[in-house]
Amino acid sequence: MKLTQFIVAGLCSLVMIRADESVTDNSVHSIKVFVKSLQDNTIETVGSIQYNTNKKRAEFVYNDDKEIQLNKGSGYCFGTEDIPNHECFAYVEGNNKSIKSKNFHLFTNEQDEISQLSISNEDGDKPKVIIHNVVKSPVPNLNAESIKGQKQNQKAGPKIEKVVQKKVVKYINDEGIESEKEIEEEVEVEVDDRSWIQKNWMYIVPTLILFLLMGDEKKE
Repeated sequence: MKLTQFIVAGLCSLVMIRADESVTDNSVHSIKVFVKSLQDNTIETVGSIQYNTNKKRAEFVYNDDKEIQLNKGSGYCFGTEDIPNHECFAYVEGNNKSIKSKNFHLFTNEQDEISQLSISNEDGDKPKVIIHNVVKSPVPNLNAESIKGQKQNQKAGPKIEKVVQKKVVKYINDEGIESEKEIEEEVEVEVDDRSWIQKNWMYIVPTLILFLLMGDEKKE
């Protein structure tokens, strides 16, 4: 009985592992990369970029069937058919080094899909994949009425005006006697642009209250 239970538990675990693997496979995007020689137009498969959207990780699976070197003096195009307009996403000059010395840069869009690829030169024994996730920028406010309201709510600073003022200064004349002299200088002053009522309301209101009270007393 215990053996049967052990076998059933093992089968259930195997089924769960397979199910988990199938889910993981759905989250892995594979991009096949090839290199094309511009000398004789020969195309060779380099390998594939495996991007896991759940784990946000990527790796380059190199094609070990054949060591591909970029001959010095020749031009090469790296491309893929799995991304639109990427038949030649990078041009490199041959340097007699293996393709394994290249780093692949992967750019994603807002839907977490691979939108762009590029290449950089790095010394190493295995290609690396560097992920560049999209950065969402703030959405501008295009509502004209809202912008107008914000401007109206902003408090305007004090109004500044330049005026010429007279000033008396003391000085020592040529005879050594202290004298006074009136000069004019230009200064910046705040302009009170309030209306007459705004400036004198504190005098008007008490007068009106007294007037109303006196009127009520006469009626009585």
